[in-house]
Amino acid sequence: IVNTDPFSPRVRLIGDLGPPPARDRAQRRIEASLASEAGRALRDLRRLKSAVESGALKGLPRGIAFRLLEAGGLIDRRDVERDLAALSQVERRTIKAFAIRVGTHSVWLPGALKPRGRALSQAFAAAEPFRARPTGLSLLPIPAPSPRALSAFGVRAAGRWAVPVEDLERASDSRRENKGNLSDEALKSLGWTAGDARAIWTALKTVRAQMPDREGRPIAIRPDSPFAKLAELTARPEPARRRRPKRKKAG
Repeated sequence: IVNTDPFSPRVRLIGDLGPPPARDRAQRRIEASLASEAGRALRDLRRLKSAVESGALKGLPRGIAFRLLEAGGLIDRRDVERDLAALSQVERRTIKAFAIRVGTHSVWLPGALKPRGRALSQAFAAAEPFRARPTGLSLLPIPAPSPRALSAFGVRAAGRWAVPVEDLERASDSRRENKGNLSDEALKSLGWTAGDARAIWTALKTVRAQMPDREGRPIAIRPDSPFAKLAELTARPEPARRRRPKRKKAG
């Protein structure tokens, strides 16, 4: 396999496999077989791709879907935080209709991360040296793997660790229920140490994006920011008030 798109696979045959016409036929059959398998194993991703290419998805959901397609089905929620905050109720239902799951730290297509889908995606990411463990945490190599390679193994990068997305969201839920802490039982079920957990949360810590400004509402500018100084310099001076003439006292 010589490319990274499972829906348009390209293969190169190695070795002496007969005359060129026979090799070409074999190559086309293998590519057709791979494309067919991708349509089944990565059905939700294929459906999303068709909706984007046909224009059926519009607006903010289209942008989120495009990022998912580029990354192979799993992205950091921070990458689309502002878009998620701005979704209307109709757009939120559209996101759900395409089987996109929005978690605390990640946005992903669970259907694309099932074992069959992951096995196929890993074949298209084989050029990268990264191989995650079947379960639990895996050390990330340097340089870090591409988003597609991470998606192929269903993991998120968090500091020096590759963390299975389901484990990450499960840990986040447990942490929320336990007032910001992970219990010893939760750590044991995840296979994490307390040090692992601290490193992961530190890597994922981020300031939530603010809600977008409402239409027609002036954008708030911090008084100590350079933009505030610029606003002062470019502001039009207020027109001088005309003095009223003093009334003469009646004699």
